[in-house]
Amino acid sequence: MGQARNRKTEIDTLKAQGPRAKIKRFMVRGEINPDGTVTFPTQDLDPAQRDFVESCERVINTQQVPEMAKQGTRATPDDALAYVMYNTKEDFQASLGIGLKTTPDQAWQLLYSEFAGVTQQGFPKIGDRYNRAQLDEISQGNGHMMDLLTEGGIWPWPNARCVMKRQGDYMVVIGTI
Repeated sequence: MGQARNRKTEIDTLKAQGPRAKIKRFMVRGEINPDGTVTFPTQDLDPAQRDFVESCERVINTQQVPEMAKQGTRATPDDALAYVMYNTKEDFQASLGIGLKTTPDQAWQLLYSEFAGVTQQGFPKIGDRYNRAQLDEISQGNGHMMDLLTEGGIWPWPNARCVMKRQGDYMVVIGTI
């Protein structure tokens, strides 16, 4: 009887904390549909992340998209970027931006590299992207190595336990050591 009472108290405590208390950090890019709405992939997310993304998708599609339509604007895959990010319960965002200065792919790379730099815990992971300023922030002088590499140049970085490759204005983690 005592175990059941303790379990009920534990469940009530978890419910009181709400779903955001259990959300792990993530960032996901949305797909712009032909009608201007957005669909976010959720297959690789855990249930709390999935619930958060689905609620953001609902808000974007039922509030932001109709408001843009009233202004005579519609998102297209060529000029819009949608994403959802969750860092902490005080630091999260869902966005649909139209009329980008760069391509949607370039905008995503910039946003994702900023997110990865802010949320980085432990050592870099494959796919993480860093611009020169982020490399210098990690350790003074790392940006110089980026300056020395040509496009496609490789930098094994033993202290960070990773191998990086120069891709345009970014160093991308392509392996771990």
